[in-house]
Amino acid sequence: MDYKVKKIKLQAKKQVFSGMLGSNSSLFKGQGFDFMELRECQDGDDVKHIDWIVTAKKNKPFVKIFHEQRQLNIAILPLLSGSLHFGTTRLKSELLTHIYAILAFIALKNGEKCQKILHHHPQKITNHYEIEEDIKYLLNYEYINKEVDFKDYENIKLSKSLLFILGDFVGDFDLSKLAKKHDVIAIIIRDRFEENPSDLGYIDAIDPTTGGKRELYFSSEFCSEYKKTILENDKKLYTHFKRHRVRYQKIYTDENPYKKLLILNRS
Repeated sequence: MDYKVKKIKLQAKKQVFSGMLGSNSSLFKGQGFDFMELRECQDGDDVKHIDWIVTAKKNKPFVKIFHEQRQLNIAILPLLSGSLHFGTTRLKSELLTHIYAILAFIALKNGEKCQKILHHHPQKITNHYEIEEDIKYLLNYEYINKEVDFKDYENIKLSKSLLFILGDFVGDFDLSKLAKKHDVIAIIIRDRFEENPSDLGYIDAIDPTTGGKRELYFSSEFCSEYKKTILENDKKLYTHFKRHRVRYQKIYTDENPYKKLLILNRS
């Protein structure tokens, strides 16, 4: 077995099955899919479930109560773009693979119905061997010269699911159609250098999405403008997520992805 494949598989399995960080079953608590009733708000209720129209009419807070499904439909969608072929601590593509493995192993451990979307259509994940093969596929994928066209995923034939979308989310993304049908969670994968570049002088750079080569001068002015561009990208992204009730978590290449995924559930 390839060293990196074995390493990621063993790390993910240890994190999920050792229980060192407590129960991971709560990670897959969705926002609820089947509406049951309205009732007055009580201590501990999630403010996201407040029905603001009824609250305004009654002049006191009311929340929507949902019927919780006994078995969730979990779906994992990795966005495999060339921009993932970058990293200072480790490649973003390696972090994406690790996160994918963690989510898949948790789903199997909890007995959830889990599907992957690696080839523009859903496929079931049923055993550990399949996860190992997916790890190998994601690590060996030719990321260079690949761009993501999100329209390819808007009409996926997928039952209502807790949908994890993994990618670096640099550029324009429209999750509105998917968010109407699914409970979407976006996992943003980044390297810290992308958001806070340093003055490197002249370097020979390759655009991983197009393969184009050019010489860049990483001056302080260039780094400042690049940082500003990323901040504007993320401000637009977070506004879009909030508008369409998409939960999200950003995970950097130097962080423990398992810990960050558990924090997501409490945020």
